[in-house]
Amino acid sequence: MNRRLNTRRRGIALLVTMFFMILLSLMSLAYLELVPFEQRSAAHRNTREQGKYVSQTAVQSVWAWLRYAEDTTGNPLSGLTGVDTGNTGAGKWPKEYRLDVNPNRSQIAGFMNTIQGSNAAPVSDWASEVYLYPDTNTLNGGSPHVFRLLTIAKRNGQKMYACEYVLQQQTFAKYGFFSDFLPGGGYYPAFKDDYYDGEFHINGKMPIYVGNNLFTNFVKNVFNGGLSFSSSTTNAGNDGIAYQTSTVPFDGTGAEITDADGKGRYSKLVAGGKSGIKLGGIVPMPKTNTSTELGFAKAAWFGRNSANDSLSSQAIPAGLTVRDTGSGVLSGIYIKGDVRDLKLDVVDANGNSVARDATTGLINTGNSLTKVREEADAASATKYTSVYETRSTNQVLPVGSYRINSVTATPVTNYTIPQGKTAIVRAPNTNGNPTAQTLVQVMDGYPTGVTYVDGNIGKVAKLNAANTDSVDREQMVNNNASAADTSVGGISGVNYGQARTIAVNIAQNKYIRVAGDLTRGDVKPQPTGTAETTTSKRDGLGLVGYDVVIGSDNAYASSTPMYLQSLVMAGRRDIDSSNPTGPGTVKAGSVVYENWTQSSGMRVMKVFGSYVVGNDRLWGSLSNGYNPTFMHDKVLANSPPPFYPTRSDYVLLSHSEVIK
Repeated sequence: MNRRLNTRRRGIALLVTMFFMILLSLMSLAYLELVPFEQRSAAHRNTREQGKYVSQTAVQSVWAWLRYAEDTTGNPLSGLTGVDTGNTGAGKWPKEYRLDVNPNRSQIAGFMNTIQGSNAAPVSDWASEVYLYPDTNTLNGGSPHVFRLLTIAKRNGQKMYACEYVLQQQTFAKYGFFSDFLPGGGYYPAFKDDYYDGEFHINGKMPIYVGNNLFTNFVKNVFNGGLSFSSSTTNAGNDGIAYQTSTVPFDGTGAEITDADGKGRYSKLVAGGKSGIKLGGIVPMPKTNTSTELGFAKAAWFGRNSANDSLSSQAIPAGLTVRDTGSGVLSGIYIKGDVRDLKLDVVDANGNSVARDATTGLINTGNSLTKVREEADAASATKYTSVYETRSTNQVLPVGSYRINSVTATPVTNYTIPQGKTAIVRAPNTNGNPTAQTLVQVMDGYPTGVTYVDGNIGKVAKLNAANTDSVDREQMVNNNASAADTSVGGISGVNYGQARTIAVNIAQNKYIRVAGDLTRGDVKPQPTGTAETTTSKRDGLGLVGYDVVIGSDNAYASSTPMYLQSLVMAGRRDIDSSNPTGPGTVKAGSVVYENWTQSSGMRVMKVFGSYVVGNDRLWGSLSNGYNPTFMHDKVLANSPPPFYPTRSDYVLLSHSEVIK
């Protein structure tokens, strides 16, 4: 019995042993199979990572080249050869430019689509195919430029990794307040009623005059979008700000002071507290090459800013021109010569100004009207050239004597402009109309949204001097007592119907005088202490001049603000032709506050948009002058009016791996 049991036990042990031997053999075989698989998988991951690196090298190379191209030519597509993709319309990519092969590769400075080995020599089995796709607006000469960039990394001709990126050119509308240069002696007030919305940047030191009431009677922080500057000032708080008073947010040890209300002083000064204060690099204004044609001018005449277009080849008549560039596509408004008055309005079918809605404060219907009186006709109260955009209704002209579309047409006494048209109505004996009747020129569609004047808007005699850079822009007094200090006319009114950029010839130091309120139909002018807001870009407005002069025509007071609902860019930085990518030279142009030293008390001005200035100038003192409030239009920050000035750098909107 025991012998049988022992035999049985030995048999079971043998079976168990054999089972585990077989199991271990199978596991060994599986492991032997797995090792090559893992090796192949690791090799694949390594190859894919190399492909990703090759792709990113090409992207960074193109990204750097885009900035270089913006700095030097302003048009990255200049000199490139592309093919049509068939994808047309808004939001599409209608043309493809392959950058890694000639003829395009030779046009791209510093282009690299390979990687280097440990010996710094190119790894020959790796390369990238690189494709650049402009959006429709960019291809047509619009701005800001937007590109889709596709890179395909290949090893020995086989695709290993592909990725696409969407890049958008930065625009200066991103700033709530920007100063390229601050002359000595000025400072920025920080009292409880002062307010700077949006990103605030100064090239240079940041002088701030902090009022006692900011901390003791706190209402809201002064800098609501962060504060940055390029040059630091030593202080106990180690925040880099050049404080002009002993009222500071820190104590003698540099620690932040907490007031009786429990709030830290830095949070009262800057949104985000001390962390909202940044020491950054110099951000130059757009550099102007005064020997080349301005993009604004080309956009107004051709309807686009293309390297293939040349204004010098065109016969541009004096006065106002809107051109049909083909298939009912209109140009912008091009005005050759000085303009005394430029008035924006919204009118009903009978030509009456449309009032704002009593509840919303907005204007949502009507026809756009731009009225221009040239400087040569300034002595006449009736010699205006009017541009009607019949966006809502037909436009009934008052009874008169009209010639329609031709100076030889038979005069009629009544005329109605059909809806959906643009009509230029020229007064008798003005540029473009030598007849004794009013000339009406009717075209399909609407202008692009760019109005360009190759002269001045308004008349500021001191800025008409031979050397305008020597004029005192800090305390300019214009009292019209003599021809030498005459200051009249300019731009005013309500923009409606589409976003517009109104620019003058900044290369020739031309200016824009603001003669009164400049508002938008899609933004309600708010009383003092209330912020303007909008979710619309329909009536966005931008002003671009060498100088923008805030006229003293109206007696604005602390309870009656002046409204400037516009992006504003004033000044110029000239490009150094011997070093196109260098910093260039900041010129004297600026926003000039006329007669602020003559005011009794403070005048309130509410800016809604973006405020970008070359040389920032004085706008007041502690007892008189202007007390501006700067509200940032965040909608226009990324979608500014047509051809509004841009920066040379690009921001990444999106990126994704392409799997196919």
